[in-house]
Amino acid sequence: MNTRFLVILLIILSLLLAGAFLINRLLQDTGYALLIWQGWQIQTTAGLWIILSLASVIGLAAFSLLLIWLFMLPYRIRAKAWGLQQHQSARALKLASLYQLLHAPQQAYNALQSIDRFEQNDILPLLRADYARQAGQSEQVAKELLQAPTDLSDIALLIAVKSGLRQGQVDTAVPQLKYLLTHTIPGESAAVVEAFHREVQWAWGQYALLQPEQALQDDWRPHTIERPILQTWLNQLAYRACSAGLSQQSLQALLALYETQPDTERDALAAEWLAIFLHYPAAYTMGLQLAHQSLQQRFTLPVLSGWLGLVVQYYQATQDSEAAMFAKFDFCLSDLMARYPAQPALLLSQAVLHQLQGNLQAVQHVLQQWPNTTLSKRFTLLWQALQQPTLYGQIGLTLIKVY
Repeated sequence: MNTRFLVILLIILSLLLAGAFLINRLLQDTGYALLIWQGWQIQTTAGLWIILSLASVIGLAAFSLLLIWLFMLPYRIRAKAWGLQQHQSARALKLASLYQLLHAPQQAYNALQSIDRFEQNDILPLLRADYARQAGQSEQVAKELLQAPTDLSDIALLIAVKSGLRQGQVDTAVPQLKYLLTHTIPGESAAVVEAFHREVQWAWGQYALLQPEQALQDDWRPHTIERPILQTWLNQLAYRACSAGLSQQSLQALLALYETQPDTERDALAAEWLAIFLHYPAAYTMGLQLAHQSLQQRFTLPVLSGWLGLVVQYYQATQDSEAAMFAKFDFCLSDLMARYPAQPALLLSQAVLHQLQGNLQAVQHVLQQWPNTTLSKRFTLLWQALQQPTLYGQIGLTLIKVY
């Protein structure tokens, strides 16, 4: 039994007891009440007078409550309607967020459109514009951005840039992107400003994928590039170097970019840098130094593949004129084999070094250490690919993966 019910029961019992006490007193001595007003005279019992007085007070109180209820009725109706709008808006926003998580931007955009029927919110046009951008609807993006608030114009411009880049409209997006890279949102918290600049850099990364060589030569690119963006860009440049080749101007800009990178960033993206250096003799020495440093820290197949390709190209380009460098190759590989014994990729690499020196007997000895002929067959394909840097850049990593 809850407390509220006990309180109500106690009040009812108290009223019943008070009523019984009053009736008992009236029966013992009824008395009378006399009212004289403007020549009129009314006489009645005291009990009836008390009842009429109580009824008048109660009636007046009820009438007053009725007036208050009628006066407040429009406010209650509006409040209830507002609450319904809030519920419907929250439901539509939740549905839009769910669609976004499920990578369905078109459905998310449609869900947000329904909120306009319930309320006006400055951020909604920007949300709808971004969902339309992800759905590839450039016309809807432009339409929604026309409704964007002026105090969020930088966010609107960022969405427009990302939409333009998605549509391949690089010439239109570049001037806007330049502005955003040097602009700071006024009047926002440090966290918002940081998130804004991070998103602008991702937009630049999208541009760099569309124009990888031009991005190298631009003097307005970000001073620091986040690792995932730089990695994707370097992969695109490696593909370009492997297929069509980079211009001399682009190569010089690339080497200048490499020199500005901290050692930790170079090491983290060593495989990507090596994939590019493989195609340019001027970068062989730089790439080998990077590979040695990286392999001393940890053994990874992508870095080993890049190192092996550079070793072959460097050795053939120098015609074995630097015995000390080859000794360094051998030492690096021996160190790896001591730390990671029985690795088939390392055995293949050792066989390649012996092949470079013309020691065919040592090659056979290394390959026979594997329990079947898989390693020998793979070595034949690997050696053929190593003679063609373009082909090796495409399939080298696959060839040294032996399980």
